[in-house]
Amino acid sequence: MTSRWMKQLRRNSEARWHEKKTVKITVTIDTKSLHALREASRRTGVPYQALVSRVLKTGLTRRVTTESRLDRLEREVKRMKRILVA
Repeated sequence: MTSRWMKQLRRNSEARWHEKKTVKITVTIDTKSLHALREASRRTGVPYQALVSRVLKTGLTRRVTTESRLDRLEREVKRMKRILVA
């Protein structure tokens, strides 16, 4: 009974989390990175927390792009192997 209740509670919590555009979290980062972000924030005038969000978003987008490019290259290599073997 308790585990079913906890699962339902988690599902409801996750559903509400996905509805929000932004969520406050606590993150531990190294001091050099924080200093670099705050320095970039000072230079650009963009609040450093917005800068953190932007850096994360950019990094994740690049990773997806890199992975999809790698997938395309692997498919092309397989196709070329089939052509060379034939």
